[in-house]
Amino acid sequence: MSSKTFRWPVGVLLAALASFQAPSAAQSLHVDYGYAPASHFTAICFPSDWQKTIVTERGTLGYDFGPGPYARPLTEVSVGIQETTVTIQRLAINDPRVPIVVAEFSSPGGTIRQEAFALPGPAAGRQRTTFANGAVRRIGGLNGVAGWANPPAGTDPAFRNVAWGTNRPILYRVRVPRGAARLVAMGICEPYKPITGQRVLELSAEGSAVRTVEALKDTQRNRPYVYFFDAHDANNDGELALEVHASQQGIDPNVTLNAFWIFPQGTRITEEEVIHGEGTRRAEFSWSCGLENELGAPSARVDGILAEFTGAGVTPVVNIKTSRTCVYETSAHALLTRGRPFVMTRPAPAHAMQTSGGWQLLLPHGTRDVQVYVINGASGNAFDPPDLHAARRHAEKYWKEQSVIPFGSISVPDPGIQYLLDASTRNLYQISEWVDDQFQFQPGPSVYRGLWIHDQAWHVSAALYLGDTAAARRSIETMMQFQRPDGKVVLSEPFPMQRETPLLIFAIVRYAEFAGDRRWLAEHWGKIVNGVSWIRSARNSTLSDPSSSFYGLFPPGFADGGLGGIEAEYGTTYWGVIGLHAAARAAGLLDERDSSRSWDALAGEIMASFRRAAARDTRIDAAGNRYLPMKVGDTASTLLPQQANWGILDAQGLGHLFPYDDPTVKGTLAMLDAASKEGLPHSVGWLKNGIWSFFGALLGISHAWQRNLERAQDILYAYANHASPLGTWVEEQLPRGEGTRTTGDASNATASSLYIKLLRRLLVIERRDTLEILAGMPAEWCRPGARLSLKNAGTQFGPLTLDLRVTPDGRKAEISIAPLARGGECVVRLDLDALRAAGFVPSDPVEVPLLRLRAGDPTATFAFDRRP
Repeated sequence: MSSKTFRWPVGVLLAALASFQAPSAAQSLHVDYGYAPASHFTAICFPSDWQKTIVTERGTLGYDFGPGPYARPLTEVSVGIQETTVTIQRLAINDPRVPIVVAEFSSPGGTIRQEAFALPGPAAGRQRTTFANGAVRRIGGLNGVAGWANPPAGTDPAFRNVAWGTNRPILYRVRVPRGAARLVAMGICEPYKPITGQRVLELSAEGSAVRTVEALKDTQRNRPYVYFFDAHDANNDGELALEVHASQQGIDPNVTLNAFWIFPQGTRITEEEVIHGEGTRRAEFSWSCGLENELGAPSARVDGILAEFTGAGVTPVVNIKTSRTCVYETSAHALLTRGRPFVMTRPAPAHAMQTSGGWQLLLPHGTRDVQVYVINGASGNAFDPPDLHAARRHAEKYWKEQSVIPFGSISVPDPGIQYLLDASTRNLYQISEWVDDQFQFQPGPSVYRGLWIHDQAWHVSAALYLGDTAAARRSIETMMQFQRPDGKVVLSEPFPMQRETPLLIFAIVRYAEFAGDRRWLAEHWGKIVNGVSWIRSARNSTLSDPSSSFYGLFPPGFADGGLGGIEAEYGTTYWGVIGLHAAARAAGLLDERDSSRSWDALAGEIMASFRRAAARDTRIDAAGNRYLPMKVGDTASTLLPQQANWGILDAQGLGHLFPYDDPTVKGTLAMLDAASKEGLPHSVGWLKNGIWSFFGALLGISHAWQRNLERAQDILYAYANHASPLGTWVEEQLPRGEGTRTTGDASNATASSLYIKLLRRLLVIERRDTLEILAGMPAEWCRPGARLSLKNAGTQFGPLTLDLRVTPDGRKAEISIAPLARGGECVVRLDLDALRAAGFVPSDPVEVPLLRLRAGDPTATFAFDRRP
């Protein structure tokens, strides 16, 4: 590629750099994980893996997540030393792109060094969703767990397992003759909820009335219940639809189903008979729910622990804490579950014994090298354990050479920030999944293992920043499946999340702009038109009562993020306007000028209504900052100013909805900054006094857009220091000294995506027709030998490649910018604040660093010298 060197004339240089202001004295920016959560998980699974294995902060392998206790593995596998307590001394991933977790333990009698990793195998393929030779299928995800409930002795074992869904239903389809009628029994057994009114379920069988039931019907945990339905194939498609939805009468939107039975029409059978096993014996078809994830696996998935023991005369043990029903098969030297190998070791155990919480396998006395295998999925009745030393080398080679994860798009000179970037990129793709043959990014591996439209929009942006337009497109096409004929997108249950529709529009347009794919945009134009139609009708539904607090805005819905129930909230208004502006841009790209004008006009009408409501609802915090609460027309004053106030961060940081000097934006940001602990706002989410780390990332993104760059840099490092040393975040945690409680999911992929977005925002910002580069780069990164690079990093103008190098002696620096990889043109503003603060000046001022990049242009190179 050809190149040209730019020189800098003093007069034009001053004009181009008119906005330069020497930053105040730089702070020390350092990643030390000083606020790491006390408990955390790290995924070691493969990209889009059906098996979401995690490693806990104690170095154990974690499995079997259920609908309570949330984000806690019901099965853990670990190594230890017989009759002694081992203490973890170190937990690390040496290469953030290679999830091999190293743990070191000590005890009075010896030490253990272990490596935990997933074993690469044959191409995994996608899971089956049809079972029992086609007799039953499950739609919308296979979340479930074995051994969740513990009903009384004599209860049908089918009640022990459970299928579950978070903010989404459980959907089964059972094959029957077309038009057939059947008696259906559905079984519920709740071991977790302590009181009634929390998990309230709506059970339905096709052709029969919906029944609303309490999971904890008589306040007794682990008590099984059965509900009967006279069902028939009403739509004559040869399947009975069995469904469980959450009721708005309950608090918890997570639904469960333990088992179901299909009987001939007219069968006489009682609840007690089904509970005690007669149903399974007499049913035409019976199904214990929640085992589909493993049953649908195309092949076995194996995780390994490679452990080295030191110390005189130690006896290694493998501890299996589990609620699964297991037996030890002496001839196979394996702990079995459901008749197949589950845990095996090399060497084989000398003895196995059942404990109060599971099993313990004792290995031969004096063993130094221990290999542990945890087998999940369709492994058959035999498993030949491979050598884990070779498997470890194979795993490392896979992650370095064969992984589809888009590493290397962004590289920065701070190794701590880069470690978290690589770990975040890996985690984002590990937690993703194929559901019903559709690809989706997901917030987490346990309680939030599923699709959330809002998180998906963030994930899509992160993938686009990394240059992965293919994954972004696939995930948006998955979102499209949830748009109804009237244009409304409906995914979350039971409380309607009104912003899902404009979020889909925003994601569609964002992909089309980044990928330059007008053909794809035209193919899906109808999705945008229908979505805007719903936005218009939803807004119109609020215009009948001028006295309503949400007059001219949107109907009440579920805000989430610290605000429960159905409320009128500003988040939907922000996203409604953002979605309309995105739709208008799409209309412009497709030369649909009338639609573009109409939709921009509607956005203006809603903004006018917003301004009136905001003037009424604006408040002043204790520090004198004027801010807008999240709730519309909130006169109760029961919420802290910062609680759930994420909406305006999305609006400005991602949607660029307001002018830079908007007093509502500036006042709300100041309020959030004033409510900070450990560098991030506190008490903003569900955890009282807690820190919702990725809320901080949204705040940092907004500050960067507002050109409050030093504050954005501080937030980047504060956010980084709330990560675990393995590069993952929990959703919410208490500040140090206030407890160790966490909430939400761990190995949180939404946190990973927003870290990517915040870091990229500091390096590259699109401002209308201008690409602003390096505006938020810290001056500390311009140290001797530093290198910062972007390689085909996504922007709305096309993929960008840039390289910044500082010589090893620190005396010279050079920036090169390649032409955009896609056709077209954009203006590039090269921001030199960080270089100036580090003492660099242009080498030979002759030409200006304000570029018009076009495909086919030569690489532009800029040289700098450090002042004496």
